[in-house]
Amino acid sequence: MARRARGPCADPSGHDVTVVLHAEGVSRRIGDLAILVDVTLALEPGERVSLVGPSGCGKTTLLMLLGLLDRPDGGRVTFDGTDVASWSSSARARARLGRIGFVFQTQNLLDHLSARDNVALPAWRAGGSRSAALHSADALLERMGLSARAATRAGRLSTGEAQRVAIARALVNKPVVVLADEPTGSLDTASAALALAALASVVADGAALLVATHDPAVAALGRLIPMRDGRIVDDTDR
Repeated sequence: MARRARGPCADPSGHDVTVVLHAEGVSRRIGDLAILVDVTLALEPGERVSLVGPSGCGKTTLLMLLGLLDRPDGGRVTFDGTDVASWSSSARARARLGRIGFVFQTQNLLDHLSARDNVALPAWRAGGSRSAALHSADALLERMGLSARAATRAGRLSTGEAQRVAIARALVNKPVVVLADEPTGSLDTASAALALAALASVVADGAALLVATHDPAVAALGRLIPMRDGRIVDDTDR
C-alpha cells in the first residue's frame, strides 16, 4: 500500500488538508476482471510521483480515476478534501478543464486544428480571452521547441511533436495536478528533456505531478510507486 501523505495537518473529518488528490481503497472491475484492487494513493502539492509497473498492471486505469474520467467500483476519490462521487458530470468536467492537466498516451489532439489552437483551446474554454489563450499557447510551444510548428495542423505533426503539443495543452491552465501517461514514450532524448523540464516547472509552481512510465530515467525523478496486478506493492522515496 502507498504510504500516507506527509502533511501534518488534518481537517475535522480526519483528512490531511495538504493532500490535493487522494484515492482511498479504490477498486475497478471490467466484468469478472479486477483491474484495480484496494489502491490508496495521496498526492500533495509540489510532489512528483512516478507510477511504474508492467503493461496491464492498472496504471492507466488509476490515472483515469484520479483524472475524473472514470469512476471506481469501490473506494473513493477526493479532490481538495471533497469526495467527487457526488459531483455532476459538468462539475467533473470543470475540474478537468481548470484544475487537472492530463497527458494521454495517445495525445487526443484535434487533428483539424493547429498545434497553437489545440494548446490554446482549454484556456479559452475556461473563460479567458482568445488572445490571452493564444499568448499562453505560444509561450508553451516555444518551451517545447515547437514555435516553428505552431500553425501546423495536429494531423500533420509527427508522433513526437504531437506528444509535446499534448503536454503543452495539459499545462496551459496552470493545473494544480498533472497526470501524465507515458509522456516521453514517443520522444527522442532531446524532446524528452524539453517535456520533462516543462513538467518539472509545474511542480516548482506547487502542482502535484503523477507520471506513469516505463522509462527508468523518468521514474527516478519522483517518489517511486510500483504496481503489479492492479495493486500498489511498494512505496519508496527516490
